[in-house]
Amino acid sequence: MDWPILVVWLDGQADSQLLEMLSSKGWALESVASLQETLHRASRAEYLAIVIQVSQAPAPEQLEGLFRLRKLQPLAPVFLLGRAEIDTAQILTKLGLNSASWLQSTSELHQILSDVLSAECDQGLSDTVILCVDDDPDFLLSMQQWLEPRLAECFGDRGRPQLEFASSPAQALEFAAQMSRQAPDSPTHAQSPAQDQSEQYGQARQLGLVLTDQKMPKTSGTELLTQVKAMLPKARRALLTGHAGLDSAVTAINKQLVDRYFTKPITDHVDFANGIVHLLNEYLLGERQEWYIARLRAQYEFARDLSTQASLRDVLDLTVSFIAENLQCSRVSIMLIEDNCLVVKAYCGLPEQLDVENIRIPIGRGVAGNVFQSALPNYHNDRNPNYWQEDDSPVESSFRVFASVPLMLAPLRVHDMPLGVINVTERMDDKPFTRDEAALLAYIADTVSIAINNQLSRREVENLYYQTITSLALAMESKDPYTAGHSQRVHEYSVGIARQLNLSAEDVEQIGRAALLHDLGKIGVPEQIVDKPGPMTEGEFHQMARHPSEGARIIQALSFLKHLAPIVRSHHERLDGQGYPDHVKAQDIPLAARIIAVADTVDAMTSDRPYRKGLPVEDMLAELQKVSGSQLDVQCVQAFIAFWNDRQGDKAHAEALAQAVTD
Repeated sequence: MDWPILVVWLDGQADSQLLEMLSSKGWALESVASLQETLHRASRAEYLAIVIQVSQAPAPEQLEGLFRLRKLQPLAPVFLLGRAEIDTAQILTKLGLNSASWLQSTSELHQILSDVLSAECDQGLSDTVILCVDDDPDFLLSMQQWLEPRLAECFGDRGRPQLEFASSPAQALEFAAQMSRQAPDSPTHAQSPAQDQSEQYGQARQLGLVLTDQKMPKTSGTELLTQVKAMLPKARRALLTGHAGLDSAVTAINKQLVDRYFTKPITDHVDFANGIVHLLNEYLLGERQEWYIARLRAQYEFARDLSTQASLRDVLDLTVSFIAENLQCSRVSIMLIEDNCLVVKAYCGLPEQLDVENIRIPIGRGVAGNVFQSALPNYHNDRNPNYWQEDDSPVESSFRVFASVPLMLAPLRVHDMPLGVINVTERMDDKPFTRDEAALLAYIADTVSIAINNQLSRREVENLYYQTITSLALAMESKDPYTAGHSQRVHEYSVGIARQLNLSAEDVEQIGRAALLHDLGKIGVPEQIVDKPGPMTEGEFHQMARHPSEGARIIQALSFLKHLAPIVRSHHERLDGQGYPDHVKAQDIPLAARIIAVADTVDAMTSDRPYRKGLPVEDMLAELQKVSGSQLDVQCVQAFIAFWNDRQGDKAHAEALAQAVTD
């Protein structure tokens, strides 16, 4: 990876000491003294990191330019190097950075850039093995002396490949067999690699290159490489041979057994070492290409699956699962905007003792609030405690309960409309996050944002239809002063019962909707029967008894409400089977319908009618107990009584407070 570090001199004066320090590490640098030129370069290339030297507080136009730079390079870590007396709050807030991004010394910058470089560039490099095979121990020692300095020179702070040596083909094959059992996609991968791997070789290592002499006792180099290829087809293979063996080397290359050959004796050690580095880079490039292909396939399947999800909850749950699996993280949370705060709507891996539903992150506060406000993805591998802003803030304290470093965040937004933030942490391998992984999370966030927006838009349309239908049902009720408010009261009682039964928030919402619509079918009953001031005749009752099935028929025609149709149809059924319209019994009646039946019965008993007065509360409760188990569900009745007692207690408390204020 040859992405350079971009160094920007905001005041136009380069710091030669800083440049010298950075150059001494062998890092690729681009030094720019013009903000305009910086933006031009940032629009055309990717940078590993951006360092901005600030000698004084930036002017407003400079601050806007730096924000554009952040937009152009959202995944590049940004570090500001400036004096302690500069007011940093405005700059950090504008750029969506935290206090750990502001540095005051080149030594701090050196250490942080070293960490960034290590995290970004060490893509399995330090776990990659070069196996050198020769029956001459002196030659193996010479290779070690040639290769180790060159590998250190090429890879430096990125970590470097490991050198392993085998003095015979048998020893080399044993080593390759061990490495093969560790490779999940190799032909000889063991079913239980954790049981078979030798501690000598380590579980994470991969054989990237085999370099072998051609002329060895019992087994030739080409025969050895043939067997290695069968076990580890991805590993690069190189052959050492004398001039007399060139024909066999060329034949091996033509048969794709060997990727390259070197002639012995080796006279140009630099050229030899460079050839080894080239082969190793080919191997790493192949691994990287496979990573990208696998990710692209997974992203396509994820986007396809998102389009089939029926609800916002399904979209969020699928997203959490996909992120946890593909980024190998045990803790993922999705926060959406609600009442100007970020609220956790879906998650995995959060502590059981955490009160997730009551977490509120204000916009612009904390890491998640800043990512939401800046609309820039962010990832941190710095384990310094200064990473967390506002150490004494309750917002940061609550956030730190379910987030740790390394940490990645990505904003959720559509058409410049902010929706929320995705938080990812708790890596299973405890390695730092990379730019590739941050880019993957940003892609996921963009894809999910569209699905979330579609679900929210659909919900808005559905709510509009629902409100229209509800208004129609309530308008029908309001014509009769004796039934006005009936559905609202049934809704209140039903929601109270559902909460007493500890049903989910989603179930409570759906039961509340069904309660408001439970008498919708009365639209199809003649008005003179619905509004009749006295008891109904048998024929009139039969017509009235059609309203549950008629309401279900109306609701069934609306795709977003049809799941409520069985509830509306069954709200006049009884446990003993004497209800209507289907005479179903006990558990065959949906729980939601049993809940609404209790609420409907309570309001019918306590409401005045032209031909009778409503029952007092004591009589109503006694009658409920009487029909409990035959007509009404026992648990639902008990839940209503608990709700009623809580409600009366709250009313008494409110009245006492009002009286105290009056006094």
